[in-house]
Amino acid sequence: MGASTNQKPTAPVVVGIDGSASALRAAEWAVDEAISRDAALRLIHVIEPGSEAVRLETEYAEIQHHHREDRSMTSNLSSHHRVTIDSIFTHPAGANVEWHRVLSLLESVGTVTEQHNGKLTVTLGPETEVFEPPRGKDVSQQLMVDLRRMLTHAGFAPSGDAPLADTRKRDHGDGQWGAPD
Repeated sequence: MGASTNQKPTAPVVVGIDGSASALRAAEWAVDEAISRDAALRLIHVIEPGSEAVRLETEYAEIQHHHREDRSMTSNLSSHHRVTIDSIFTHPAGANVEWHRVLSLLESVGTVTEQHNGKLTVTLGPETEVFEPPRGKDVSQQLMVDLRRMLTHAGFAPSGDAPLADTRKRDHGDGQWGAPD
């Protein structure tokens, strides 16, 4: 019989650090120990609530969260939506980009609400626009310009530029105004 593949994973090497010289020596020992055991290494450091380190860590976590959201939004687009985005950015404004494809894309990447007058309120990233659906099958030149701007600001441009941060103040419904969630 061959070697067993049901081996228990090696427990991680865990060491606490506090910035002292002895903690640094313990961390160096832990690195060597983890390498020799082919184990994970976990360095533990406690920081005081309210400290600058906590604020920076929270800010970093939020940036990472938004970055993951941005990547996942782009990667979750269907091939039809990718083709539509490519058409919006490569065709001359107003040239043969069908409204039903644009509407499907907007519903996938943003929020689309139909108003009582037939117009559509579209929120995409940091922007909200009201669009009147075209009478024909293709989008207008102005709608194409608006779509390019909104998609770019939301991070869907072919250039891969990061989305703009939404910094508008909002009424949270309780009389309090603040930054977006």
